[in-house]
Amino acid sequence: MKKDVVLALLVGFVIGASIAVTAVKLPAVLDKASKASNSLSDKTEPTPTVFIAESKSQLEITSPSDLSIQTENKVSLTGKAKPASVIILETSDYSDIFETDADGSFSASINLEEGGNPVYLTTVDLSGNQETKSVTLFYTTEKL
Repeated sequence: MKKDVVLALLVGFVIGASIAVTAVKLPAVLDKASKASNSLSDKTEPTPTVFIAESKSQLEITSPSDLSIQTENKVSLTGKAKPASVIILETSDYSDIFETDADGSFSASINLEEGGNPVYLTTVDLSGNQETKSVTLFYTTEKL
């Protein structure tokens, strides 16, 4: 019985001593690890600067206005873009490609179907920049 008590005391002493040493040394070890990680995070890498060239809209549809109601099925679509641009016109049943005039103006005739008619215009300039705009025109045979 005495051997068991002595052995239990000895094991308890070893475990208690190791816990005490760990409790005393652990803050110093954690502080060193924290300083090492902070020194790594203090080294910031340069961030690249992105410059976005702001460009003015190069496509303007002057008439007819978006969501307008038309009483004739043939409509002249006019607008302005950069000079020497190519204009691509698309409707549900028609498409056309043409160039702007020397001053950048353009005009095209389209036939409308009764109801809503989405019209898409895309311009492509000499640099390859493109822009797309759309208008929806409503055609009715009713008298307004």
